[in-house]
Amino acid sequence: MNVLLLGNGFDLNHKFPTSYINFINVVNFLLDKEPEEITTIGQVLGDQKLQNVDSFIKICYEEHARIYDEVIFDDKEKNQIINIARSNLWYEYFSYSVAKNMTWIDFEKEIVRVLEAFNTFFEKASFELVNNDVFFDLARYDNQEDEYIISCFPFFYDKKENLGSQHSNVMKIKKQYVFEKITGSGTYHLCEEQIIADLYISMRDLADILRLYLKAFVDEPSKKYMDMGIKAKFASLPSSTQVYSFNYTNTYEILYSLSNVDHIHGNTESSIVLGVNPDEKDEIYSIDTSFLQFKKYFQRTFYSTDNSFLKKEYDTQNIRTLEGIDLYVIGHSLDVTDKDIIKLVFDSATRITVLYHSDISVKSQIKNLVEMFGKEGLDRLRAKKDLCFVRQSDVEWIVPTVK
Repeated sequence: MNVLLLGNGFDLNHKFPTSYINFINVVNFLLDKEPEEITTIGQVLGDQKLQNVDSFIKICYEEHARIYDEVIFDDKEKNQIINIARSNLWYEYFSYSVAKNMTWIDFEKEIVRVLEAFNTFFEKASFELVNNDVFFDLARYDNQEDEYIISCFPFFYDKKENLGSQHSNVMKIKKQYVFEKITGSGTYHLCEEQIIADLYISMRDLADILRLYLKAFVDEPSKKYMDMGIKAKFASLPSSTQVYSFNYTNTYEILYSLSNVDHIHGNTESSIVLGVNPDEKDEIYSIDTSFLQFKKYFQRTFYSTDNSFLKKEYDTQNIRTLEGIDLYVIGHSLDVTDKDIIKLVFDSATRITVLYHSDISVKSQIKNLVEMFGKEGLDRLRAKKDLCFVRQSDVEWIVPTVK
């Protein structure tokens, strides 16, 4: 039984613009354009100014130029991307406040950093009542990074209304985000649940931007290839019985005509999971559900994206282990951000082959496995699961290309 576990590198190897920075650069480009000026995907990815900013987009366009130039950019979805991005808190934060060499893993870690800053804010915030308005001191932090992060999310306070130039960091909280626990007491509390809820709504809107982006710039071009009768082939691997994909795109099932693909975090045709990994606050002895909706496992449960995967992993695990499973990991960094799923898949495999594209990447993959399983766990995988690493260039990729 041959099983593939796919990560973002699978799409990147097909020269599709699915990296974090590709997404940010393309949406920034769209925000600077009049929507009616753009009718095809090629008019975006083929633009010289965008290619100068993002060299991989140039590579993608050169690989698939004819296809991109023929794929119509759906007006409704294009306008949705632009309109949501213009007012999205998280998109603004990531597009202007974070280093441009970030990966999707860095993106998830930055979400954690923002949530930690808000948690600190909830613990340390103090309020002052002035003429029936409530103010808080934005600078009341030991950590300037926390102060900066909160300043990037001014949805619950008004930056235009403070206590004057001598108190430029003392901001007025909007009425819907404070409450007086005992009427007339003059003691005010922050509506933490409302702030978290609005942060999450904004995150879900960001997820929708990403979903629409990947649909337009990856799935629709892939469908165009199939319409033209061009089929991709991964020549060096045996035909797969099952594919577990961490990608939102439908690249594998479209180009390789396989229907048995489980998208652990959803795909472009449904709701997608966009969040962070569980931590110690998810354990029963220290449970804290304040930011639960941001956790991947919560979203997988809420949107039922992993139901099929879980049934296969738990209901038939003994039978599959007896059959023997050759697991191939393609384009996944094996970072701990996905450790809950990776450990389940690795545990049910008989043999594991991890593909890597450079010496740097394989060193990172080994380090990530050590962080996930420990030294003894890694040795056990090597011995019992026949774990091995194969350079990706040694595997023949036949990418669909029209010249």
